[in-house]
Amino acid sequence: MYGSHNLKAKITGNHGVSMEAAIRELHSDLSEVKSEVEETVHQARETARLNLSHVSRSLSNQIDFFVDSQFVGLNATSEMIEVAIRPTGEMWKTHFADESIVEIANKLKCLQPKLVVMEAAGGFELPVAGIFATYGLPFALVNPRNVREFARAVGRVNRFDYTQPGLLALFGETVAPEPRPLPDELIERLKELRARRDDVLQMLLLERSRLREGQTGLRKDIQRHITFLEQSIDTLNQGFNRTVRSRVAWR
Repeated sequence: MYGSHNLKAKITGNHGVSMEAAIRELHSDLSEVKSEVEETVHQARETARLNLSHVSRSLSNQIDFFVDSQFVGLNATSEMIEVAIRPTGEMWKTHFADESIVEIANKLKCLQPKLVVMEAAGGFELPVAGIFATYGLPFALVNPRNVREFARAVGRVNRFDYTQPGLLALFGETVAPEPRPLPDELIERLKELRARRDDVLQMLLLERSRLREGQTGLRKDIQRHITFLEQSIDTLNQGFNRTVRSRVAWR
């Protein structure tokens, strides 16, 4: 900034500069200062915007990594299905039934886990794997021996890891077995088997309703049809499981 003595020098200095010229020169100097201030403000705003954008991208990447890095362990037995998720620590269990498997598949479809790990043990995992395949969920069936060796190697450090699904989730997070999607034609075959099973199941439910309400003379015929439909569903279930078993690779 110019002091009063500088302004006075411009107006009454020894060089004979007129007052009008001095004022014009002063205005020019002030314009330059204003331009410099505006440029500084612009640079400061741009720097702040870039920093905010960088923080936003970093946070977004962290969130994406967290979501994409969820590993699910699932243990299926004849009586129940147990599910555990890392790193959130979420766990739940439900009875082993077709509708339960579909419910789990829908929930995991929303979570979009990186991998679902199941132990290839007694065959109860096969219908789960087949339905997961039709939902496009990434899964791996692992050899039970590999899981036991992994448990001995790492130990179980908390209550979560002491559960079988928790151990399978830890196995997936640590070992990261490669998911091997089923071929498209096989998935279509599984979908066809599921659709046929649903149709037969609807007929079975209808016949059971008729059995409760039907006349005595018709009940034997209805019961024979019910037996046939139940056998058809069992045959479709076995075909579904065989189809999965024939193409699923163990790790």
